[in-house]
Amino acid sequence: MDIEVFKIVAPLVVSFFGAAYGAHLTLSRSKKEKIWDEKRELYSRVIIALEDISYWAEQVRSEYCCEHTSRPDSNFDESMRDIQKLTASGRLVMKDEFYNLLVSVNNALREESFKAHEVAQEAFDNSQSDHLFRHAVRVREITEEHLPQLIEAAKRELPKRT
Repeated sequence: MDIEVFKIVAPLVVSFFGAAYGAHLTLSRSKKEKIWDEKRELYSRVIIALEDISYWAEQVRSEYCCEHTSRPDSNFDESMRDIQKLTASGRLVMKDEFYNLLVSVNNALREESFKAHEVAQEAFDNSQSDHLFRHAVRVREITEEHLPQLIEAAKRELPKRT
């Protein structure tokens, strides 16, 4: 009688633990993917904002050098603000490497903006100003220095495909 009960109960117990383990793995993976989706959204916002800032700098440089520009408008102010907001809130989700690069680019851009503002406050109204041109060139250098590093840091965090 004991062997017959064991033959019936053993498969049920093994099935139960197998199902519980499978559910645990599925929920764990789902949770990791959701966290990565949130990180990817933040990382994308940072990368897009830096690209917008770089685009603005290239437009200013092109206008100053009398080159053809495709579109004179940009989201420079919004993008600068996005970088500042993400620097403040990004610490919650971002990995240290990416966050430290974000803080570095934010500090460099803010420092450059303050320097340019002090040097040529009245010159920003003139699109042919040397001060605006030099500011745009330096902003572009900053973004081009940090953008590839931020992209690589984000890529290193991609979840492993199984």
